[in-house]
This record gives sequence, structure tokens and C-alpha cells, in this order.
Amino acid sequence: MSTSKCLILAATLASLICSGSHAIEGGGGSKALVVKITDRAGKVTYEAMSPEDWKAFQKQLALEAKLHPKALMEAEKTWREDETVKKKSFPKMAISPRKAQVIKEFNDASKAADYASEKEAEESEKALQAEKKQEERDKLFKRPKEEVDKEKQKAADKETLYTTARNLYDTKLAELMSTESGGGEEAQGKQPEKK
Repeated sequence: MSTSKCLILAATLASLICSGSHAIEGGGGSKALVVKITDRAGKVTYEAMSPEDWKAFQKQLALEAKLHPKALMEAEKTWREDETVKKKSFPKMAISPRKAQVIKEFNDASKAADYASEKEAEESEKALQAEKKQEERDKLFKRPKEEVDKEKQKAADKETLYTTARNLYDTKLAELMSTESGGGEEAQGKQPEKK
């Protein structure tokens, strides 16, 4: 290879390396992560967040996991003392610790937010498709409307019971997190949104 070709190749490589590092360092925006979050009910959501927010969120999830058994126990105790629900058993299996994992990294926060929105839309579409399939099965097997309605009502009642249990659990967990962090507002301010 001639000297001039070597110089051109070296210059090309150097410019590629410089332009690549410029894009990573901030030319494309701030670094962001798309995180898949599974809530206590098993519902999946996607959120774009900075690496710093991700680290703070991981700490919060670790604290929640540590306090999960105690919060569950206290929620069950309160459940048994509540006259409106004490005749029904506390649905422990309906409450899981939240989980999260990074599914993709971006060098541009707006691209991460767009990707998270796309994933949210895909999740919604999956839920709609599952609902449509169930309706098609009901029609295929010619199930009476009354039977289908009764089953839907039973499922709605069950979900209401589970939601009540999860809300009670969330309250107990918030109290424990507040105590654990020295009564700080930080634990209370990061409570999961009710959807």
C-alpha cells in the first residue's frame, strides 16, 4: 500500500472515530434508557429515563423488594381487621414486587421517548387482540350472552378485590419505606401511579 493511501485511510479512520465519539457524547442529545416496568398487578409499561434516574429507580425497587414480605404481612393483618373484606381471603398471589429491566439504550432522549411510546402502543394492541380473541371464542362456542356477562362481572369483581388489596399493600409499603428512609418525603414522593 502506498504512503498516500495509508494517509488517506488513517485520516478517514480518524474522522470516523471523531464523528462517532461526538455523536455519543452529545451530538445526538442526552443518553437515555428505555425501561420495561412490570407493576404489582403484572401490567407492563415502558418508560424512557436517564441513567441517573435508572440508578435511583433501581435503588427504590431494591428497597421495595426488601420490604415486600413485611408490607404484605401488614396489609394482610389490616385486611383481616377490615369488616368489609375480612370474610374474603387476602389475595397474596395478586401482589408481586415491581420489576424493571433496561431493554434499549439511546443517545437521544427524544428517540428513547418515541421508542417507549411505540412499545406502549404495542402492549395496548396485544391487550386488544387478546380481548378480541376471547370474544371470537365466545361466539365460536356459541356461549349465551348471560353466561359471558356473568363471567365478565365475576372477573371485574375479582379485579376490584385485587385492586383493593394492592392499594392496601401500597399504603403499607409507603409507610415502611418512609420509616426505612428516616421519614423522608423521598419515599412517599416516588409512589407508583394508580392506573
